[in-house]
Amino acid sequence: MTDCTILNPAMESLRAEFSCSRSFDSTTLVVATGRYYSDGDPVEVYVRPQPDKDRLAVSDGGLTFSRRSLYAAEELSRTAKSLWDDIIQDFGVLEFSDRIYATGPVSAAADLIGRIADVCLALDSVRLLSDGSRRTFASTLSTWLKDEAGFNIKTESSVSDRFGNKQKFTAIVEAPDREILVQAAGGRGVQDLKRPAEHAYFAFTGLNAEQWPMDARLIVVEHLVPKTDNQRRAARGLIDRLSEVAHVASFEQQLSLSAFIRRGSDGQRDLVTNTYGQTSSWG
Repeated sequence: MTDCTILNPAMESLRAEFSCSRSFDSTTLVVATGRYYSDGDPVEVYVRPQPDKDRLAVSDGGLTFSRRSLYAAEELSRTAKSLWDDIIQDFGVLEFSDRIYATGPVSAAADLIGRIADVCLALDSVRLLSDGSRRTFASTLSTWLKDEAGFNIKTESSVSDRFGNKQKFTAIVEAPDREILVQAAGGRGVQDLKRPAEHAYFAFTGLNAEQWPMDARLIVVEHLVPKTDNQRRAARGLIDRLSEVAHVASFEQQLSLSAFIRRGSDGQRDLVTNTYGQTSSWG
């Protein structure tokens, strides 16, 4: 007779994929759900206990819509929009602005977390019905690192942080003198970059500084060319925040990007406006 004990190691492994940590603010928790999108990005949900601590609000933090934007599928076809609405209704979740969320008692936390994670995956597939679908920036960056820049990329791109949780990065590059964790932050401007940048910040925050020193950490933003003073201030704040946990480079300045990977830096973490002799796109 087949007994479920044969699956005990598998069950333990699956349970280990779940973890909880604090978000940037003191009122929100980030839960890694053990699920991954088709491009390898982890599915994380945001849990906010209500003031009375008896109820929870669980959301995708806007990531589902951000991924739609990355695939140039902000405007869905009629068929895709109908499917999107059907999925929202079938899963019993709500949509407000760019967020998918559900609320309920603390006792239903497991159901709420699982439901939001599942609906994220289901909605992410809707973009395949859009004529505007495109490759993710993470895929573009990985291809460039291997095929054009000529760097070796490790097969495994996940590492354990100092809390024992696994963090998955876009790539681990084998540079001449060190391994470098590379995280893509895709988006066209500060607003589009906000969610991917928050994810990148979170991924690097928990790393062991001795195992992964600053010269082994790199965040690559897709497109950040501010045109107005307000945009420059917002972009400056974004780079300063990310520079707390890693070097920050722009994919539009590939000479500087390659130079950092090959030679490291002189302590300057902002490689977007302080380039290796390459003209900054902010000029």
